Amino acid sequence: MNPRGTNLPEAAGPKYTAISLARYLLCFGPEGPERAWQSDQVMAQAPGQWFAFRKGARTTYMRAGESGRFSLTPPEGVDPAALPVIDESGPPPTLLRDYLDSLAKSIVVNDADDAARIGAIALAAYNGDNPGALRSEIFAICEGFIRRSSDLADASELEAQTHRRFIDLLIPGTLASAIFLLTRIVRVAMPVDLVHQAFGAGGSLDIFNGPQVFARDVLAKIMRLEGGEAKIAEAAASLQADAESLADRAEAATEFGEFYGRIFEGFPLAYAAQQGFEFLADASAGGAKAGDYRMLANVCEERTVCASTTMSIDFSNALDWRELHLHRAAIARAQESGGSAAAEQLADQYTKLSLLYPLFLRDFLLSKTDHLSYHA
Repeated sequence: MNPRGTNLPEAAGPKYTAISLARYLLCFGPEGPERAWQSDQVMAQAPGQWFAFRKGARTTYMRAGESGRFSLTPPEGVDPAALPVIDESGPPPTLLRDYLDSLAKSIVVNDADDAARIGAIALAAYNGDNPGALRSEIFAICEGFIRRSSDLADASELEAQTHRRFIDLLIPGTLASAIFLLTRIVRVAMPVDLVHQAFGAGGSLDIFNGPQVFARDVLAKIMRLEGGEAKIAEAAASLQADAESLADRAEAATEFGEFYGRIFEGFPLAYAAQQGFEFLADASAGGAKAGDYRMLANVCEERTVCASTTMSIDFSNALDWRELHLHRAAIARAQESGGSAAAEQLADQYTKLSLLYPLFLRDFLLSKTDHLSYHA
């Protein structure tokens, strides 16, 4: 874990900072970024110290500092009872959302044309983990699928509308991914409308505990229908292919906005695929295909983790280039200790493999130039 400053300075470019922060908050949902930023503030004061993270009955462990580590079990040689505890129960903080709101207000003063748009984005970020707002969205999805059978045009229209709302920063990735899963199953299963049939079947359907739980309940209903497993797998594979295509386009990007925009755009597709494959792996546990489904889910998870990390880095850099300078320094240390091959390998990790930075920043990361460019 890289130690990053947690202060939120006055933004030199409030519009880009607001967009990058909104992407970070809405990529998955705002609770994770809010809690991560808050815990960083605490951990930055104690580099090298292990901390216990507690949420309900679950406890995980993390060591602060540039060479920090994460562990699901108590670290060796450390007394868990003596560790400082960061409690993640209860309502999440809103520090980042408050900052986004302040950016929106500053844009109202300086750029009236963007005021309404950024204000709507700030409101969407506040509601990104609001149970009532999410429940209303999920209820509307249910009502649409229950009321009438969908055709290809309906599914394509809903998917396109959801895509637009997500990239316009009006809904969180958790909600977008749940919708993408259903619309893609409709599309691959045509002319049979498995989703409409599933909503008409008996059994529980949880619309109160978030889009992920809702999606799993619908998948369980589809799984019981003839051909359901195959169509869930086909839809997940289709979503994964779209996400990988967007990652390829991000790698080839020649501008900052395109690079980070493509990665953000691909997140809910990869997460929808991950959810589909994870459901199939759990549902077929012990079966011949379970291992394949688990492997595919893990591949998609790597893509989603990288995407959310990249959004965090983009926001931090929008403040003061803090992450970029940390990564540049890490590459310089690799150069000193392991030579040019080690430096090149780490630069590849930051660009080609993890997609934290566009390729045209590679020379800057390697200190071959001090010119920081926003495009190739």
